[in-house]
Amino acid sequence: MSTSARNPKAFGNVTTRKQHVIKDEMLDLFGEVIVTEDDIHAWVEALAPAFLSNARSFELYVRGWRVADKVAAAKRNGTFDETIESALNRRDTLARRLGVSWSSHLFKR
Repeated sequence: MSTSARNPKAFGNVTTRKQHVIKDEMLDLFGEVIVTEDDIHAWVEALAPAFLSNARSFELYVRGWRVADKVAAAKRNGTFDETIESALNRRDTLARRLGVSWSSHLFKR
């Protein structure tokens, strides 16, 4: 058995799990993926912006659709940023086709 097979730290600052690569900075003390409120907000803003209309709908959406679990899974798979970028690009493409400016009325904070 090689040194790197016994010691995941031999690869640098990454840990491998089930063929997914996770940076150590994304893990807490118990080895779980860190999910922040900013991550959850960014996910909802990109994938379901209608639920940002008020705090109650946002909270119900986040709990009901288990957004924190989805964010953790996406981070674990290395697709978090890609998923958000893809959703924003899809919405931009749709906005251009329909001649609508999404940012003008959906993202007022």
